[in-house]
Amino acid sequence: MWSGQDYYLPYNSAIGFYPDSTMQIYRKYNLVPIVERVPFVHALKALDVLDLVDWQSAQGYGKGYEADQFKTNGTKTPGLVCYDSVFPSWVRAFVNNGAGFITVITNDGWWGDTSGHTQHFAYARLRALEFRRWVVRSANNGISGVIAPDGSVKVKTNYWERTGFRYEVPILTQQTFYAQYGDWLPYFLLVISFTSIGFIFYKSFNSNEYSQPH
Repeated sequence: MWSGQDYYLPYNSAIGFYPDSTMQIYRKYNLVPIVERVPFVHALKALDVLDLVDWQSAQGYGKGYEADQFKTNGTKTPGLVCYDSVFPSWVRAFVNNGAGFITVITNDGWWGDTSGHTQHFAYARLRALEFRRWVVRSANNGISGVIAPDGSVKVKTNYWERTGFRYEVPILTQQTFYAQYGDWLPYFLLVISFTSIGFIFYKSFNSNEYSQPH
């Protein structure tokens, strides 16, 4: 973005204010493609050797890279912004860094009357199950709620209803199998799958070669 003679980059962020006048900031990592950020913007800028496009202005929001958390009542919690909650590998970084519960803030009103806001809420239930953490979800024009570590919904507001609630959320510290070991299992299964497919093609090729008359 351009302001006078200087560039500045906006971020979609969560900000925490504390009684001692300190402040903490989390900048969203997983940005919605096109809507928030042009995909592969740095590669596109490198390819644009003639400088036909002002990629600095066109890129959209800046991308945060730090898994910063907010301190609260002797523990920490992330301020996951909207699309962040869809990615378990990103949430895992917070849990492994001491998050006692998971916080999600979002604005789901842009989904309108589609099922998008319901699906987005369901993703939060998956994160609760994966990490055995309570999830607190605060949605502006969406569904706010509290989800237990077993995936059960303890509090759930209605879509487009202005309301509020209080709930005491337990702090948990145990680490699940996924929190400890991450995505090695699906990666391992992918390797096995591709190896098996390659072996099948290899056997099929050899079988056809030997079956041809010489």
